[in-house]
Amino acid sequence: MTTREGIPSILIPYPQTVPFEGGLAFFVDRLIRHCRQRGLQIERLIIPFWFEYGIVWLGLKAGQLMSRGLGTTWAFLCRGIYTTIVLWMRWLLKGERAICFATEPPFIAFVGWSKSLCMLGVYGEGPLSKEEAVRLGVWQESKRQRLGIQLFMKVEMFSCQRAARIVADSPAGWQKKVSILGLPKEKGEVIWQAIDSDQEPANESDRISLREQLGWPKETIIAIFTGTLYRLKGVDVLFEAMRQQPDDELRLVVLGTGVLESALRDACQSDPALGRRIHMGGFQRNVFDFLRGADMFVLPSRQEGTSTSLLEALSIGLCAVGSNVGGIHDVVSAANCGVLVPPENPRALARAMRHLMENPEKRAVMGRRGREFVMQNCRAEDMANRYIKVFQEMASADAKKRNGKLI
Repeated sequence: MTTREGIPSILIPYPQTVPFEGGLAFFVDRLIRHCRQRGLQIERLIIPFWFEYGIVWLGLKAGQLMSRGLGTTWAFLCRGIYTTIVLWMRWLLKGERAICFATEPPFIAFVGWSKSLCMLGVYGEGPLSKEEAVRLGVWQESKRQRLGIQLFMKVEMFSCQRAARIVADSPAGWQKKVSILGLPKEKGEVIWQAIDSDQEPANESDRISLREQLGWPKETIIAIFTGTLYRLKGVDVLFEAMRQQPDDELRLVVLGTGVLESALRDACQSDPALGRRIHMGGFQRNVFDFLRGADMFVLPSRQEGTSTSLLEALSIGLCAVGSNVGGIHDVVSAANCGVLVPPENPRALARAMRHLMENPEKRAVMGRRGREFVMQNCRAEDMANRYIKVFQEMASADAKKRNGKLI
């Protein structure tokens, strides 16, 4: 039995200028792959380069000179117009009805399609989200800037109200939308971010192999970070936490690339302690080769949704140390699989890592809990089934509405 029958095609608008890498892209890839395996017609709706650079980016850059909100709202407006034209053309030429599934929340406000065929996801923001920034005064330096952010927030509110369904990738993401935008709770639901969970738990031979590969003593306790190296991930905070360690017994593996990579490598070369304690592994296509040899996973993000990197680490039985923000808080708290620390606090992060380093039994217990949580809540095939159920419900509601108009 396939799910194709009775469900319109599912289109996910995606600018061609955005590279398919990172957690959001992995989410889209997994959703498309697993839904297609179940017979659903789902694909990216690529917004081409010529439209992005010829129309979107000109207004985006001009708007950002005055206010981030104005530029971002312009970008969503233009992409919404393009998507609307494509959706209507596909309907006129092929008779195809489609559910527009947008991963950028305010996008739906500008898609001129039937409300019953629009969907919104995926939310998962931390304390430094734009709403919190407005409250804290970060973006209230001028009236022009205030105006832009207020406009952007109104667009987001209208988009949420217009969408037929809202999906959040964590309870914190959904509660944020309910509290800030005043949304009805019955309009949305939580579908956990998910991964392909086919990895076996790590074992002692994996630990020995990684230490031999790095030339580190066999008794070394290894923490690992995987992700894009930019400010929001808090890697600078993690480096300072490693600098504050009293000895070299705890060491760190950093996998990933990004704008901070060069500066972080320079820090390792200029500071002998960091040079001894940190291995910069760069981009790795298969991070599990390193994860399986580590003792704990560290994610000190300043802002984070439900992290794919965190779920991958938990899936093989690693405990976690993470910032008490967004999806990190949700996962670690729900699974009771690690220690949460305040963001921007290297001393607290250093203490938490040291505590787990000195308590192997606690690491093992938390690691088992984390793996159990992922297996029960964050498997890609289960995520796809839940989304398909949502798509089916939306298609059914739309069919009833159209049949009612014909009677």
